[in-house]
Amino acid sequence: MKKIAIIYGALRSAVYKKAVETLSQLLLDYTYEYPVCLAYDPEADYSMYRCVYIGTKDDNAYIAASGVAVPEQAEGYSIQVINGTVIIVGTDDAGLLYGCIDFYNKYI
Repeated sequence: MKKIAIIYGALRSAVYKKAVETLSQLLLDYTYEYPVCLAYDPEADYSMYRCVYIGTKDDNAYIAASGVAVPEQAEGYSIQVINGTVIIVGTDDAGLLYGCIDFYNKYI
C-alpha cells in the first residue's frame, strides 16, 4: 500500500501549521503510520503517494488549478475525493483546520 502524503501550500500562520499537525496526527491514529508532509512543488512526482492536498487557493497552486469550489464565508471549507486523491481547501486558515478535522470525522 502506498504511503500517505499531506501536501500543503505555505505554512504562513500558526493555525495553518495546526491544520497540518492535526491531520497528520489523525492519520497516524488511523493508519499507525506517519504520513509524509511535503510543501507543494509543481515539478515533483507524487505518484508514489496517496495524496492529501490541503491549503487555500491563495497558497497551494495545485488547489488553485483543481477548480474545487470553496464557500465564500469566513472559516468555510470544501472536501473532495477524486480518484483516491483528497483535496481539503479552506476559505482561510481556520476553515482549513475545520476541513481537516471534518475529513477525519466524516470520511475516516
